[in-house]
Amino acid sequence: MICKKYSAGIAIGLSFVLAYGILFGQAPDEVLKTVVFVSKAKVLSGDMLKLALQIKIKKKWHVHANRLADEFLVPTTLTIEPQEGFEVLETIYPKPKLGKYDYSETPLEVFEGDVLIGALLQIAPGLSPGLRQLKARFKYQACDNQGCLPPKTIDIMRPVEIVAEGPPSRESYPEIFNKITFTKLR
Repeated sequence: MICKKYSAGIAIGLSFVLAYGILFGQAPDEVLKTVVFVSKAKVLSGDMLKLALQIKIKKKWHVHANRLADEFLVPTTLTIEPQEGFEVLETIYPKPKLGKYDYSETPLEVFEGDVLIGALLQIAPGLSPGLRQLKARFKYQACDNQGCLPPKTIDIMRPVEIVAEGPPSRESYPEIFNKITFTKLR
């Protein structure tokens, strides 16, 4: 009996979320798109690597900033998963915009439009050559003026080739990485 009540509550909640997307013309997957860039195709052990997550958020939608005063809202985060030989030196978020929305009594810091989040990684000296999978998680909650969709997490995997020696690889995507101000670059 109790299980049926909980199942009914969950079904009603899911129906509301789906109905919200249908009523307002957006399914959760259509609200934003992401692309991942790395600054080098081949990285020398001991070198630094830049990663950029480009987010394109549809008009009339936003995601919350990475630091929030309201504990009930979901911040936007990019988390590089710990992996041997990779140390995250810093993660850079853009400056958020301040906006007033019907679902909050106070103004909120948000990201909207085109957004770049950057991460600077140190590759351990002496890391053995080979192909590695850099793993990260991007968590966000898309909202419009009236309310928010359920939080979503995107798993990101990006291959990175570690080389022991050779000339440094040229930086790729300068048009992307020049827009991110890394403070811990040597």
